[in-house]
Amino acid sequence: MLSSPQRIAILTHPLHEPAAAWIADMAAEAGLSVVFTSTLDAPSAAAALPASGAVAALVLGGDGTMLRAAQWLGGCDLPLMGFNFGTLGYLTCAADAAGFQAALAELASNTHREEKRVMLSSHLSLSSRLSPLPDALNDVVLTRHTGRLVWLDCLLDGEHVATYACDGLIVATPTGSTAYALSAGGPIVLPQTPALVVCPIGPHTLSSRPLVVQDTARVTLRVARAHGPLVVSVDGNDTPVPEGAEVVVAKRERPLRILFRSTHTPAKTFREKLGWSHAPVTQGAHTP
Repeated sequence: MLSSPQRIAILTHPLHEPAAAWIADMAAEAGLSVVFTSTLDAPSAAAALPASGAVAALVLGGDGTMLRAAQWLGGCDLPLMGFNFGTLGYLTCAADAAGFQAALAELASNTHREEKRVMLSSHLSLSSRLSPLPDALNDVVLTRHTGRLVWLDCLLDGEHVATYACDGLIVATPTGSTAYALSAGGPIVLPQTPALVVCPIGPHTLSSRPLVVQDTARVTLRVARAHGPLVVSVDGNDTPVPEGAEVVVAKRERPLRILFRSTHTPAKTFREKLGWSHAPVTQGAHTP
């Protein structure tokens, strides 16, 4: 938890930059001082954030904005609180428009909740040369760039586990288990579970299934056979994969700190964002 959250920053999607002023006014009413404001398309401003003295940052936007903010922070160990201006708001679920004031009041009174979320570090390895990739809060995805099938090897701590005939492979954090991995048939992993998910995209054999592995594992994705170029996507940021290169993924040493309302729980998020709170409609049921 934060000891004295008086000085805060605001990081915003460019489309929502006009909202930063009235959010700052609301923060002032709650007893908080906004000492830094920037859009997330201004990378040069990131270097000034640590010197601002901010102890937390509000992120204005949707889930994509939250992913961008997590990468934008770089080595700055600053907790994020997401204010949802998007649609689903799975990561920015600290508050929507009706709850902004209450979230700011909890931040000022130090009655909010903090969760530490695993992030991934990864690099391309080719002929002993390492090319670092951005850090990921959701996932690292190795996928084909053309319409043809690829064969990808998966290694855990250097040991070959499987060769997947598929469209690609996803390595996801527990946070990312509800993103691309979920749509590809992967399991939902609770945020604090010490695990990673390795999930094939469009596997061509019924025996190919997602793996849940310890988050201490080093996951290596290697191209066994391909008919065209591949890309590695890190939280949606694409990088071409040179022929013969491997993608090596591991848990980042430092987690991301995310702040929520005191009433937040993972189960509450599942009910609200995944529609788990509704009873199924059975055949023959009648509405009175």
